[in-house]
Amino acid sequence: LEVKNILITFGGVDPNNYTLKILHSISKFCLNNDIKINVITGLGYKNNNNLKTIFSEIRLIKNTKFISNYIRNSDIIFTSAGRTTFETASFEIPSIVLCQNKRETTHFFAKEKNGFINLGLGTNLSNNFILSTFSELCFNIKKRKSMKEKLKQNELRFGKKRVLKLINDEINE
Repeated sequence: LEVKNILITFGGVDPNNYTLKILHSISKFCLNNDIKINVITGLGYKNNNNLKTIFSEIRLIKNTKFISNYIRNSDIIFTSAGRTTFETASFEIPSIVLCQNKRETTHFFAKEKNGFINLGLGTNLSNNFILSTFSELCFNIKKRKSMKEKLKQNELRFGKKRVLKLINDEINE
């Protein structure tokens, strides 16, 4: 269970530019440990040109409609506390969460009990703290397996079927 591919994705806009912050924090570590970095940015992200200039080794994907393909093939994901956490959970991929704002810190799902490492408000985090959290997760197979088990317990993979069954059961009563 070696870490070989990571994904960095902070939504369509990434207002705090956490993408760049994460890359500054972990890119040398990834390069030294043969870990490929995929970065997905959205339409509103303003720093795409800087990313490839500073970090030539990354794979930059702009505004994909198929984020699930990249999630599925990742070993660890960096994201914010929004909807993407449900997608990463459905694929049982350990994720490190940085909240974009105070409101995101109140989201109930992206918590340790559900299989996430939630670092809280990302603007307050040092690059060294991000790197140490990430490198510890890379080397700690037991922790990643534990996270996967917690993510699996959320049972998100068949959510549509489950919702339809609940509706049909309610109608039949």
